[in-house]
Amino acid sequence: MWLTKKMRGKNAGERPKTGIVQTGGAQTRILGEQEYICTANVFPYGVYAMVPREARAVVLDGLCLGVTDRVEGLEEGEICLYSRGGASIVLKNSGEVLINGQSFQKEA
Repeated sequence: MWLTKKMRGKNAGERPKTGIVQTGGAQTRILGEQEYICTANVFPYGVYAMVPREARAVVLDGLCLGVTDRVEGLEEGEICLYSRGGASIVLKNSGEVLINGQSFQKEA
């Protein structure tokens, strides 16, 4: 609790910034209002990605929080994992899973 309050106080009023990824890897370099060097990317547990060049990234306090791409055709509550090379996994609200466009239905 104390640590959370201290961290909040440190960044009080600081807003996430956006910029374009110049280089990815261990030190992601993002060019926005200024140049940001991010030594860490923040993702949910179990997910990791190498941020691709030219993606629009969100930065806060030296951390790359992710990229702001849009995936066409998703409904509210659906999830899409995709790679720059075009591979994708879509979890549909119906329980259907699409892997590279191939449909797998939830068994009853």
